[in-house]
Parts: sequence; C-alpha cells; structure tokens
Amino acid sequence: MNEIIMSGRAVEDFTLKYSQKGNAFGKVRISDPEGQTTLYIPVIVFGRAAEKLIDVKKGDLLFIRGKLRMNSYEKDGEKKNSYQIVADVIKTVDELSTLDFKTQVKRMENVELEEITPF
Repeated sequence: MNEIIMSGRAVEDFTLKYSQKGNAFGKVRISDPEGQTTLYIPVIVFGRAAEKLIDVKKGDLLFIRGKLRMNSYEKDGEKKNSYQIVADVIKTVDELSTLDFKTQVKRMENVELEEITPF
C-alpha cells in the first residue's frame, strides 16, 4: 500500500491551474524540517480538492494524505529521480486545530475521497 500522511508548512502560495479539458489541479511545496536539513516536498492535488485550497498561503501548516510518486528523468547523461506527493486530502491545521493529533489522524483516514481526475 502506498499511502503517506504528513504535515508541513507551505513554502509558497498554492497555485491553482486548469487543464485544457477544464480539470482543476494545483501545486504547493511543503517543508519538513529533518534534523539539520530541511526537506522540500512538492504536493499536487486534483479536482474539487484543488479548488478548495485557493486560500493556502506561504507559511500555512498543512496536513496531507496521499500517495508518494517517483518520477525518473535524465540530466547531463545521469539518471535522476524526484519525488512528489499526489494528495487525496489536504487540510489546513487551522481546520483541525481544536482536535488532538490522534483525532486529526483518525479524521484524515476517514475522509471521503473526492474524484481525482488527472489532466
């Protein structure tokens, strides 16, 4: 099973776009401090879930559930990999702030998934 649940701060404002077919998708990068380094993780979300995130701004704390996807590419003759999260659910922690962490995780696990339509 490929499922990831994590939280992190948005390092940029959420970007909402539409495909040529009119399907919504959006991107945001989050930071996850890990010891002495910080990981910057791209997150992409599709459909109505993306449209609901238009107000996400740099610095907002986000709670994310989705799948980890690896992309392979070649640069300067060298094979490289990059990773991103394809989110099923993204919530601002403000939406969940009145709940303790265990309750937040349980609620995220039980959220109904909206239809995800890749562009």
